[in-house]
Amino acid sequence: MRDHPADWSFWDAWYRNLLLGIQCPESLSEAVLKDSSINWDDPVAANAKIVEIWKRHPANATLSSPNPDDLQPRRRKALRDQVAFLLKTSDATSLSTRALSEQIKMAIEDWCNAHRCNELPDDLEIYAQVQNTLAGIADTLDSAHGE
Repeated sequence: MRDHPADWSFWDAWYRNLLLGIQCPESLSEAVLKDSSINWDDPVAANAKIVEIWKRHPANATLSSPNPDDLQPRRRKALRDQVAFLLKTSDATSLSTRALSEQIKMAIEDWCNAHRCNELPDDLEIYAQVQNTLAGIADTLDSAHGE
């Protein structure tokens, strides 16, 4: 779906801000969730409608792609905050545990890419361990479900 020539600006801003620990304004989330004209069965149309809502919503200014020069000092805190948020809000099912593991893995990869390195520094290595542990828990839940 990412290769589709759609306007991905909302999701770009949403994920960049999420990695910085900035949540989507509640009023914008509500506007999207309450809009009955969104066809969730058609991801491309749903994305277009979400972008349309975002562009006319007052929260548009607060959810914009941050300047990359402003990211470096906040990135470590953002990674910590995001992992903590994901750990607190996810149910322990195989699917959600694996998804959480993958989200942490992507956050780590984004951090490493932004800092042009191949691995986390020692003080952030715990997040790689958390990601590996969650992947192991998902595997365990999968095998328990199969029994």
